[in-house]
Amino acid sequence: LNQLNLYNVDHIEVVEGPMSVVYGSNALAGAINIITKENLHSSYNSTFNSYTESVGKCNLNAITSFNKGKNSFSFAGGWNYFNGASFASDTNRSQQWKPKEQYNMDSYYARNTEKSKLKYQISLMNERLLDKGDQLAPLFKNATDVWYRTLRLTNRLEYNQKIDNNFYINMLGSYSYFTRSKLSYYKDFVENISAQKNDDESTDTTRFSAFTYRAIFGNQSPDKKINFLTGADLNYEAVTGSKIQNEKQTIGDYALFTSFIFNLSNNFSFQPGLRAAINTNSNVPLVPSINLKWNAYSFLNIRASYTRGFRTPTLKELYIKFKDSSHDLEPNENLDSEWGHNFDLSFNINTDKTEKIHFSNIEFEVFYNRMHNKIDLAVVDKDSLTLQSTYKYVNISKYNTIGGKVSFKYNFYTYFDLGFGFGETGTYATFSKENESLSKYKFSPEVSVNLSIFVQRFNVKIISNYKYFGKNWQFSIGENKDITLGSMDSYQNLDISLMKKFFKNRMTVTIGAKNIIDNKMIKNTGKTSDTPHSSAEGSS
Repeated sequence: LNQLNLYNVDHIEVVEGPMSVVYGSNALAGAINIITKENLHSSYNSTFNSYTESVGKCNLNAITSFNKGKNSFSFAGGWNYFNGASFASDTNRSQQWKPKEQYNMDSYYARNTEKSKLKYQISLMNERLLDKGDQLAPLFKNATDVWYRTLRLTNRLEYNQKIDNNFYINMLGSYSYFTRSKLSYYKDFVENISAQKNDDESTDTTRFSAFTYRAIFGNQSPDKKINFLTGADLNYEAVTGSKIQNEKQTIGDYALFTSFIFNLSNNFSFQPGLRAAINTNSNVPLVPSINLKWNAYSFLNIRASYTRGFRTPTLKELYIKFKDSSHDLEPNENLDSEWGHNFDLSFNINTDKTEKIHFSNIEFEVFYNRMHNKIDLAVVDKDSLTLQSTYKYVNISKYNTIGGKVSFKYNFYTYFDLGFGFGETGTYATFSKENESLSKYKFSPEVSVNLSIFVQRFNVKIISNYKYFGKNWQFSIGENKDITLGSMDSYQNLDISLMKKFFKNRMTVTIGAKNIIDNKMIKNTGKTSDTPHSSAEGSS
């Protein structure tokens, strides 16, 4: 996530509910669409942003875009720097939060007509992260530093065409290249020497490439009783490197999908869907879904959904061995695919914002996910000297979640915004085939409060964001496939900022404080499911 270029993001759309039919195996509970910025109106636009934090973080980015007739161009670049941080009381060279530097570049060309759009986009990310080693006993004159260098290049071509009678065709093709290199250096502080280490454990390069093609044909008209979409989804991935089994592995996933929307009345719609896929490494079942929507009143709509979720193991889980100073992960080529059932029910109550300057919204949602063969990491070995554990990907027989959330929003345009949310999620994991009871679930609450106030007299907006995270229960797997129950202590976070615009809104200045409660270390405690104890196991 920290490699996403957020400086070029216009907004993020969260599509809740089962989306496995349209978007594939990783969209069991919904999909997230990241919409990048695009200049649609002005002939020229230029933006510069800078951001700094007292913990040693600095970001700079700039975007320039042009419009000429039906053609538009954009060029963007960014630099992100973090000096690293450590909250431990010792004076070791190593840092808990590693220093890193990142460069980003994005550019696109788009041609828009009344019924079509063609867009080509290219993105480049170059990152380096430094893991400083502690000075080695007994002389403390030597250490090993490791550089991790990451390069990602993505090309994307998109074509959308509107056809008469509300029909459309959308096509997307993408090719991505990703490489990650590990370079280790032996440091001698007395002789002031730095020499690269060339053994297999100290130096490694892994390369990924991925090709995606997606085409959708359908229609969308609220006046028609039946709307539909149907399409094809083609994905191919390859990875090479010395840490890969047989030094090269590939995986392909090719699918056809269709979905219909039956508008049975002005207030009720029914949407079934089906996806059929072929995976070169796993057998894939048919994936069905059902969505119901009922506009019971002008202010109330109710949604219910079901989908069969399915996820095939990734190349990383199947074939890639990964080891650094903090991790030792083994792949498992015998992994089974995850599958499960998702149920979701939501109620949404809102006032009409188009007629009033006051707008309110209340949403209530409950969900249940019943998963089988969930892929997770299990301890398979532990070094008696370093105490570092070796992990391997395995399948958990059952992994279920159940929960709900309620949220409230109120907006007094444009002076006041208030948002409140409360949710609780229960988790259950076992290798046993027996049915679970609700008493065996471990629940974790979460509360959020967002408030913004516009002070018209000073043209200043005050923004505050508060979050409370209750005790978070975590399941880990021991050497004998015993489920170990641990938890992360509850904690809360508060951010407050002031935002003011100058020069007819051409310049925006924001100043504030993050992590006001001063969270540094969140304590983890462990407890096995058979023999309870409460010893501290670490911090996050």
